[in-house]
Amino acid sequence: MALRLIEMVLQEKDGGEVRELLKEHKVLEHRQVRLPDGEVLVRILLDAEQSEVVLDLLEERYAGGEGNRVVILPVEATLPRAEPKLADAPEQPAPEEKLPERISREELYEDIKDAARCSRVYLAMVVLSTIVAALASGSAGALASVADGEEPCDQFLPSRRSRSGDL
Repeated sequence: MALRLIEMVLQEKDGGEVRELLKEHKVLEHRQVRLPDGEVLVRILLDAEQSEVVLDLLEERYAGGEGNRVVILPVEATLPRAEPKLADAPEQPAPEEKLPERISREELYEDIKDAARCSRVYLAMVVLSTIVAALASGSAGALASVADGEEPCDQFLPSRRSRSGDL
């Protein structure tokens, strides 16, 4: 089970509101640490599948505030281990649709942001790929002319007709 730790610094007055918002969501752990200047550090431990819903909720409520920033950290392990809760009544197994395991939009954006930039390395790779493709298509034409019975270098030499016309 992939876990995420969401951290956010808010004003102390907003700390209670976060606690109420998170009651509706499947959160493994929620803590608030008081900071100087009337701020509170909110730490939320949850499944990766739940992170997008909680992030959308936090963004909707607190993204516009000055100094508010949400940090998402992947969690390698926790002790005690976070185990899935089993139902108390095993005699009535309810068929559940399993949600696909995926990461949030924010994580995906951060993963591809650097690869999507146009850099010198990217431009050099495009130029080199173009040169290789041009050489490969040129050698393909030479192979086709060899199959027709011509010499491999004949395509690069002036034709015999033009030489005989010059004489």
